[in-house]
Amino acid sequence: MNDSADYCDDFYNYVCGGFVNSTLIPDDKNSVNIFITLNDKVTKQLNTIISRPSQPDEPEIFKLAKSLYKICMDTNAIEEQGVKPLFDYVEQLGGWPVLKKDNEWDESLFNWKENIAQILENKFWVTGFFGFYQTIDIKNNTRRVIGLSDYNAGLARKNLIKGLEDKSVLNYFNYMVNMSVALGAEQEHAEEELKEALEFEIKLTNLTRPDEDYRDQTLAYNPMTLGDLAKRYPYFEWKKYFNYELSPSNISVDNDEIIIVSNPDYFDKLDELIDSTPKKTQANLLIWKEIRSLSGFLNKNIREVNGNYAKIRTGIIKGTPRWMKCTNTVSSTFSIATNALYVREYFKKESKDNVAVMIKNIHNQFIKLLNSTSWLDEETRINAIKKAEKINQFVAYPDELLNNSIINDYHKAFENFEMIGDSYLESSSNLDFFGNKIGWSELREKNVPNMWDSFATRSSTANAFYSSSENSIMLPAGILQGEFFNNELPKYMNYGAIGGVVGHEIMHAFDDQGKQYDADGNVFDWWSNSTNEQYKKKAQCIIDQYGNYTVKEINMNINGINTQGENIADNGGIKAVYLAYNDWSSNNELEKKLPGFNFNSRQMFWVAYANTWCSKSRLESQKLRLIYDNHSPSEFRVNGPLSNIEEFSTDFGCPIGSKMNPEKKCTIW
Repeated sequence: MNDSADYCDDFYNYVCGGFVNSTLIPDDKNSVNIFITLNDKVTKQLNTIISRPSQPDEPEIFKLAKSLYKICMDTNAIEEQGVKPLFDYVEQLGGWPVLKKDNEWDESLFNWKENIAQILENKFWVTGFFGFYQTIDIKNNTRRVIGLSDYNAGLARKNLIKGLEDKSVLNYFNYMVNMSVALGAEQEHAEEELKEALEFEIKLTNLTRPDEDYRDQTLAYNPMTLGDLAKRYPYFEWKKYFNYELSPSNISVDNDEIIIVSNPDYFDKLDELIDSTPKKTQANLLIWKEIRSLSGFLNKNIREVNGNYAKIRTGIIKGTPRWMKCTNTVSSTFSIATNALYVREYFKKESKDNVAVMIKNIHNQFIKLLNSTSWLDEETRINAIKKAEKINQFVAYPDELLNNSIINDYHKAFENFEMIGDSYLESSSNLDFFGNKIGWSELREKNVPNMWDSFATRSSTANAFYSSSENSIMLPAGILQGEFFNNELPKYMNYGAIGGVVGHEIMHAFDDQGKQYDADGNVFDWWSNSTNEQYKKKAQCIIDQYGNYTVKEINMNINGINTQGENIADNGGIKAVYLAYNDWSSNNELEKKLPGFNFNSRQMFWVAYANTWCSKSRLESQKLRLIYDNHSPSEFRVNGPLSNIEEFSTDFGCPIGSKMNPEKKCTIW
């Protein structure tokens, strides 16, 4: 707390000022907050589990997870192998031109339209100019489809298109050069060739759309048959490529296959740009992307290049400990297996039951809000309530994680899978190939929303989620502890902390993107024209409010458009939670004051909410967050919503016209 601050002027500073002033950021962190602290706790817990010796009777997938951790931690083996696994792979693509003298690189060996390389028995068709993936049809969420997306740049579009005059672009370019030099390139030669590669990447990025455009979900929804795709973009053998990628899964496509293209204009212009670009420049960029993605599996010398770039980019002083990186790798690769181990050892079932009751109360209050919202026409209100009532709620973990038979059956495809000796890169590549093989084998299967496995992959995560395509909220076991939730704390603390998270996720169903989905999780326009226009006006108020907030330490403004969904969720969510707590308190005995605080229970609710957002970040991290993160910085996640809520001003007696009680307020719900 910061008692010298005026809570009617800056509530965030009042609650979090003491934390900000007294907290030292660890050398390996770019920020400190409750989420990061809790995530570190979960990571340590996971590490304790996966670093134990395997037991003879435990599921094979548990043994595989522990095996991957050992391989990742075996830095001696990684040092012995050096960069040879990488060079073996890259040479199959004709080699990285920047590492060769001008007369050594043979451009006849490179063809971006048919770049095939092999690691062990697994062959990869390297296509770095577009994305190819399996996704769910946003207008029919029972159908799995093939997606095709535009170029994924190595840096934020906003910065990259500015060129080398932008400091972050210059740092990225130096990173490219430093990596090539570490692999044997000559400095001057590398600067010359990789500058051309960077300029090519900038041109590719200019063909893509800014993130703001994709707030409209339908903009990226452009279905066309494979036959039509081939006619419109005849410069690439799409059918041959798709069937090559799908062949390990025994899946094939014909000209009637539906492809969802995210940005047709990009593919209209791609061929002309590539044809006007020298092959050597194409190869330097594509192979750079491959090297960057694989460099984390290599020896210390190469990893240090990554680490130095991370230090410049984020402001950290030293890198993340190896055990933590390896734990995170294992928990993301074998998420269901590690989560099964986690919830069995570290989660108490009574917490799950108590949080479920709280969610129900908040959910009910939100439906009451919909009923009382004056600007909704009746037909839209009925549809909104229908959607709210159908929100699925997943708390802590699915019970399937406690059943070894189910875990074994789910991972049946891994029965005969083995790691590749002590090679970290080869084992990881084999896992990627195998995972893709399993994933694509499901292409023809009906997608069933809200199956247990989608929740099981996140059960140890110290965060919460809303899924528009499933119309569901997820509160994993990982976040139901620490300062977010404790069965022994007063309800005003739990409602303000984890309750605020619950309200936020529920409100995502009705933010600017969530509102585009119906009760069943499909994109469908269920809003009347007049009510939709009202919504847009109210959302614009939120956009303008947050767009005018400046992060003083770095003198940068928030992007009000890109953050509007999170801001809408913050504003409406905490209001619904406050009403839920009031409803609970009116039917229960008055709760005791928290020792050391002279606030009543309603005031403590707001304090508990603000406390969850106390954060301290390095300047470099603050800049990155404003560029990449759709969430507003912490102080505005407190002061922004609370200054819009009359109940906060009433509880603290803030006079009209004060910063926390402005005359003009932005409200949607």
